Amino acid sequence: MLSKATLQIIQGLSLINNKIVLEYPQSTITNLTQDIHGIIHLDKTNDSFETIGLWDSASFLAAISVLDEPTISLTDNILTAKDEYSTINYVVSSPSICEDAVTDPKIITSTMGINSDVEVHMDVDLMTKIKKRLGVFKTLKDIFFIKDGENFYLETGNKESFSTSQNSYKLKLPATKIQGEDFKICIPGENFMSLPNMDMEFKIHHKDGQRRISMSNEIMSFVLSLKR
Repeated sequence: MLSKATLQIIQGLSLINNKIVLEYPQSTITNLTQDIHGIIHLDKTNDSFETIGLWDSASFLAAISVLDEPTISLTDNILTAKDEYSTINYVVSSPSICEDAVTDPKIITSTMGINSDVEVHMDVDLMTKIKKRLGVFKTLKDIFFIKDGENFYLETGNKESFSTSQNSYKLKLPATKIQGEDFKICIPGENFMSLPNMDMEFKIHHKDGQRRISMSNEIMSFVLSLKR
């Protein structure tokens, strides 16, 4: 009932929130600070299953990882994973005790419906490059996205810092769409770092003077709140 593709989705979501509710055909997730909101379209996989709560997705993934190409089934609240030689039983949680990991899908769908001023195709290589560079200066907690004319940049820094001499890293991003007025917006760096390493379409949406960031592909859509 849980394919390799769905296990990879769980792996990707576990950095956003260790508690996960898997609900077919569509699940949602938010992080502890509720400044990442996501929709996962599980109907895009070949799985179909009852709603599952994972209180500790990291321990679930660790248990499954000891098996080779397991088949997984659910009976009552027991997930049974088997390979040729081994069987693991894992007790899943009631979705109700993981409900603080669930968000309102309208937060994502309403943002995705707003026109975008900037768009960047972030493939796995670019996502990996950015995350690797963000890890260089561990004291820099924030990411700034900067539109300067026809150029679009990512820059690390600390929004609350008044120092003008701090370390930084700046990367020009290959925008496929760029329009509107110049801006400089900020998100916590840990929010970007927690997103799955997948090909994503990065967009900055703009309406009534407000901006939001979305990152999406055919399976997942995320909205990242700006840091005030």
